[in-house]
Amino acid sequence: MTSDLRTLTERWRVRRDSEHQPVIPGRRGSVSAHDRGWLCVHVRGRRFLLGLLRDLPAGWKRHQVGDDEANLLAPVGDLDHACQLVRAYRRPRLSEKQRAALAARASSNFAQGPREIRPFAGLESTSGPPPDARQGNAPETVL
Repeated sequence: MTSDLRTLTERWRVRRDSEHQPVIPGRRGSVSAHDRGWLCVHVRGRRFLLGLLRDLPAGWKRHQVGDDEANLLAPVGDLDHACQLVRAYRRPRLSEKQRAALAARASSNFAQGPREIRPFAGLESTSGPPPDARQGNAPETVL
């Protein structure tokens, strides 16, 4: 049974993979849930991988190792360390100053009401009645 990564972190960006499982993508790989106690850390890059496998953090296990990539098992408590290792993308956060500026701009836009749409200067409006129904342009009737 896998645990949901969204409940474990608010700092890192969580996406869904092709199998609709939560995954934290990064520049050097990704982090996903393996089971309730372990995370699967998928690492890519030969040069980086050799140094990592040489100095594997305590408590981590080698699950599958290839020439250019590896799947490592890490304890759930090391989620931040695993995300830093794969250079995971952070979830965007607004500061209080940015949040206040966006709120002020949104409230001013909604306070103006709907925009008035007018015809261009020098052109007749095409939204009026047809030309023969306008005053003064009615055709003559012959009896």
